[in-house]
Amino acid sequence: MSVVENPWPPVVPHMRDVKGSLVNVLLNAARNDYRHKRRSLPDSNVTSQNSHDTAECKDVNEASHSNVD
Repeated sequence: MSVVENPWPPVVPHMRDVKGSLVNVLLNAARNDYRHKRRSLPDSNVTSQNSHDTAECKDVNEASHSNVD
């Protein structure tokens, strides 16, 4: 005797709904806050930081040249 197919129906595993678990809710909120902060940061903030750094370098260079003379 040979069995060609399984005579029993396939077993479907019971999947737990974990979308509303505390960990997932907190992770989703943190992810949304992070993305919102990244989008809301203006690019001028980065350029103002760079211009501030170059201004400091310029002041340091001018001070070092004035000490040499």
